[in-house]
Amino acid sequence: MPTGSRNACSVCVRDDVDRIDADLLAGATIRAIAARTGIAKSAVGRHRQNHLPSAPPTATRLEEGVVVGEADGTVRAKLLGMVERADRALQAAETKGSVPQIINAISEIRRCYELEAKLSGELAQPGGVSVNVMVSAEWAAIRVAMLEALAPYPDARIAVAGRLAELEAPR
Repeated sequence: MPTGSRNACSVCVRDDVDRIDADLLAGATIRAIAARTGIAKSAVGRHRQNHLPSAPPTATRLEEGVVVGEADGTVRAKLLGMVERADRALQAAETKGSVPQIINAISEIRRCYELEAKLSGELAQPGGVSVNVMVSAEWAAIRVAMLEALAPYPDARIAVAGRLAELEAPR
């Protein structure tokens, strides 16, 4: 831990310091924690700066709560950033020996992995939503482009158009 006396910190003496630490390590904003707890934003900021490991540059959080600097800005990259932060929260909780924080961090990591598995299709979702790509604008553009490209080959164009019509027909 960085220098500073934990006894002099107004956040460290609170009963809910473990939750505040876990929230900070998981990426919660100072503003959100201050609003939830009634602690001054400056006190939460000093606590984060003086008593918690700093966040890596790839997961910097602005005071307004916007994550910046994620690898490529995709949902997957942001999710991986959340897993990294939750893993750091778990490591900090294990260092402190805080069982509730350990359980919370493990739970958050599990939820992140579950979401990743759902997004990748690795985890089947009972009663999940089916998306009919045949009615999307993208599919319509692809269909038109394919048939235009086949214009010099009338027999192939007719065969492809017929097969597409079969696939697009309601079942």
